[in-house]
Amino acid sequence: MRVLSIILTILISLPIALAGNEAIVELDRIALLVPGQEDIDTHSSRIAVHFTLPEEIENNQIIYAEIVIPLDFSNVEIESNSTLELQAYNITSNWSEEDTWNSLAEDIDTLSFYTYTITMSRVAHIFMDVTKFVRPIVENNASNFGLMLVPLKHDTPVFHVNQAIVNQISQSALLRIVYK
Repeated sequence: MRVLSIILTILISLPIALAGNEAIVELDRIALLVPGQEDIDTHSSRIAVHFTLPEEIENNQIIYAEIVIPLDFSNVEIESNSTLELQAYNITSNWSEEDTWNSLAEDIDTLSFYTYTITMSRVAHIFMDVTKFVRPIVENNASNFGLMLVPLKHDTPVFHVNQAIVNQISQSALLRIVYK
């Protein structure tokens, strides 16, 4: 709860460019997808995340939406360059926490693309703009299967997320939606 109150304090202090209402949505589903032995050297691990959008935003205009994730890398061994790019793609099928690399990793819309770059210092905050993901769900009744997060480090061919990072995301990721 302490992490959530800190996050909400940060979010409340963020300026809203356009006046509107705000909804804060907690993560409701997450799955870590680790490539099998045949793909471990060529593919980064992936994290499927899902937020159930609240009824209060139905039939409203989405002004802005972002995923907010505070991460603590102090217990993560970082080799060479500490810059991490997090890419997100729309997931194209329904899934559960039990899904694996073989059943879900390729179920993404490669035309949808959101990105955020962070420095993996002790503490880093991700503020990923996902307005183009949320808007069609709310305004055009598109399917919401969630997002596939793919971490990339530009100086390494692959990057694998450990369970500690997934646990941090599970406990602290929020979707902030500004609407009118």
